[in-house]
Amino acid sequence: MASPRDLDVKFEGTARRDRGYLPRMVLGSIAARIGSSVATLLAFFLAACAAPPPPPPAITAPPVSAAPHPTAAPQASASASATPESALPPAEIGDPSSLAMPLPAEFTAIDDDGEAACGTFRVANLREAGPGSLRFVRVHGPNGKVVYEAHGRTERAGTDVFRQTLGADYCGDLTGDGVPEVVMTESSMGAHCCYTYYVISLVSPPRRILMWEKGDAATAFVPVKYRPGLAWQLQGFYVFWPPFVPDAGDPVLSYASAPVIPAVLSLVNGAYALTSLSFPEAYRKDREETRARCSSKSDEMPQDLCDLFTWVDAVAIGDWDAERDKVKDPELRNALDRRAAETRKKLLKELGSLESPR
Repeated sequence: MASPRDLDVKFEGTARRDRGYLPRMVLGSIAARIGSSVATLLAFFLAACAAPPPPPPAITAPPVSAAPHPTAAPQASASASATPESALPPAEIGDPSSLAMPLPAEFTAIDDDGEAACGTFRVANLREAGPGSLRFVRVHGPNGKVVYEAHGRTERAGTDVFRQTLGADYCGDLTGDGVPEVVMTESSMGAHCCYTYYVISLVSPPRRILMWEKGDAATAFVPVKYRPGLAWQLQGFYVFWPPFVPDAGDPVLSYASAPVIPAVLSLVNGAYALTSLSFPEAYRKDREETRARCSSKSDEMPQDLCDLFTWVDAVAIGDWDAERDKVKDPELRNALDRRAAETRKKLLKELGSLESPR
């Protein structure tokens, strides 16, 4: 079993200094969820990408909206946020999620270049004319008139201009008020970053009830029902960087080996917010699935990464004290023990709870 310092050499040395080789351990986080065969194909792509710094990059420009009722542009934030104003929605689109979850039957998927009926509305993903053919979203109301339209944001760095693509993923009544919502994703079209999720309520005028600057990783973002009630929760997945200190003997993680954990959002005071730590059932399910993959010979998941990922779940659940002895490597166990309390605080700060929504 590798010690934390050994992991430092394997993660840092192979993922960043030796780009021609990515060991199984670096692909563990991805392989744990999408299987080793797909992860192997991703290795060639990941090997060519330098690992990003842990925090997601800040977005400096507001979204561009062509909505019939434009309002002040929302401000970017590392947390989920919403305002009572009408939506200026950048959302991502792009590749299918790497962490798959089924879309409940109550909701209607919208094809990348298609349209769908959503109650009395029609929601369409369209392409802009010109370079890039970037996607944008247009919604027609019951009378056939455009009631909402939005495009991805434009960012500038010196003389360079970067535009994002925006698309509608699905629609349906998330809030339980009888009015459908449109869920959209915006992508910067980088190697693995960045992604922003939006929820637009099609009230009159349309209103944005979520803007979540998630950052890394194209993953599922779907309605779930963890608790009874009219409103649905939303679940996505989040690349989480534990507060490790390599000089103190902690593991050093590359992007490909960083834990990818559930993020749960709830309807709080009329808008969606991150409330993840109030849903331990999401982390229990994630832990069970990770352990099942770790025990599968076909996935060949290294035990060190299995222990690391299930440790984050245990800290989120609050049962690390009961789970700690399952980590057999004493040096790794001590490092995880040492960072458990700080990790819990970081999880709460980044992913919130019902008592402290983000």
